Parts: sequence; C-alpha cells; structure tokens
Amino acid sequence: MNTIRKELEHCLDIWENKWWCTFWWWTECNQCAAPYLSLKMLTWEVLHWNMERLSLDDWKIKLMNIIEFTENKDREDAVILSLSNEKYSVFLKILEMYKLKHIARNCSNFYQDSKEDINYKRKETVAEHVCSSLKLGDYFLLNEEEFIELDKLKVLELLMYHDDIEILTQDICISQREKREMKSIEEELLIPELAKRYPNIQKDKLLALDEEYRRNSTEESKFAHAVDKMDALIHELQYPADWKLKWFTEENVIKWFQPAFEYSPTFMKYFQLILEFLRENDYI
Repeated sequence: MNTIRKELEHCLDIWENKWWCTFWWWTECNQCAAPYLSLKMLTWEVLHWNMERLSLDDWKIKLMNIIEFTENKDREDAVILSLSNEKYSVFLKILEMYKLKHIARNCSNFYQDSKEDINYKRKETVAEHVCSSLKLGDYFLLNEEEFIELDKLKVLELLMYHDDIEILTQDICISQREKREMKSIEEELLIPELAKRYPNIQKDKLLALDEEYRRNSTEESKFAHAVDKMDALIHELQYPADWKLKWFTEENVIKWFQPAFEYSPTFMKYFQLILEFLRENDYI
C-alpha cells in the first residue's frame, strides 16, 4: 500500500511541476489514468466511467485523506501484531504442562509401538497416570450412587492438576516413605514457582486446586485422592512381577493405600476385591 501511495504522490508532484509525463506515450496529467488507478488500489473506491475528473487541488485533498488513513491503519496493524504476539507467547506457556509427558513414575509401561514396530519397556509417565485417573474417576462418578452429589467438574479438575507439581519435584514411589514426606514439603514451597510458568488464566486455578487437593478436606478432594491411589493399583495389575520387587506385600499395600479409601464404603469395597485378586494370583 505504501508503494502505491508513493506512486500517487509522484504523479501529483509531476502534475504540479511539469503537468505532463510519458505514461502511455505523452500524456497531460489532468487526462492521465494513473492517479485513478492508484486511488482504486488504495481505497477500492468505485470509479465510474462518467465520473468528473479531479483537479490537482482535489487530488491533494484525496492524498491527505489517504495518508491519514494509511498511517492510522499502520498503527492499528502494529498494535494488533503486538497483541497477537503477546497472546501467542502466553499461549505457548501451555508447553510447561506438557512436561508431564516426560516425568517418569515408578509403574511399568510396556507396549508395542505400531508406528515404529518397536516393543517398549519403560516407566509410565505422570501424564499417562493423569489420563487414566480421569477415566477411572469418570467411571466411579457414572456408576456409583455414593458419588452422585459430587461436583463432577471439580473432581475432574483436581485429577487433571493434582500431580502438576511433579514437573519440578519428579515422582517418588509410595514405598519411599521418608522421601515422600520431604517431597510433600518441597512441593508446597515450589508450587508458586510452577504457577508463574503457567498461562495467567490457569495460574490461579493451579494454586487453588493444588491447595484443595493437599488439604484433602472436601468430598471432591477425598475422591480424587482415592482415585489417584486406585489408579496405581489397577495399572500395576498388568505387571505381576513388579509387586514384590517394589515391596508391595499385603501388609504394605494395606498400609500405603487403604487410608485413602477408608472414608468411602464404595472405594473400600473395590479395594477388598483387588486384595482378593492379588492374594489369589500370588501378587502379594
């Protein structure tokens, strides 16, 4: 647009100082089509074949209006670009949450990659644990009458964010009791630091949900804690060899997991069923 405007300015400068140019052989400026073509490209103004020809003074007024318009438009575009870049950089903070995909837990995760045709034997990631916890939580919410009055959105949000702090602290196996106590203290200290890295709109949500989950005083937070522990048990049913290697004896399983279930008859019922399965199949 600036190039076309300069072309129009050049035309009017020639008109004022010379009144003719060699556009289309030899043309008087007041008969030339070039200014009208420039005007059309700059403003998309409808130009009819029978419109009155403009004088040099008319063109000077047109040019002043065009300059004012284009300068305002350039400023608007610059502001929009600045806002767009700022919004985009804030949006990209979401990648901080994606780091959960790279945080390993102590649970096994063996699978066949059909894309690369490779058999993987690795650890489950925190992101995978969160995903399966959401599915498991949804199962209990839909199937068990005890939980019918829970705030379902709050439950799912608690599960979604409950292990985000492990981006900074990493995961500690439930069998490492002393380290887990120290981890809990470290998490409370570091959660504000993690929140700073999140998009503003999710910063406050992370802090509020983390506090509710940590205090474990609402029905929704108790449910989320129970699902977190239940998910680990169900996941490891796929890997019988892991249990004794990780000190998952019957005594320890009851000591480490049962406290999260005791508030709920439903969760205790499922826990007892899992214990029976573990005994009968020589897991513990």
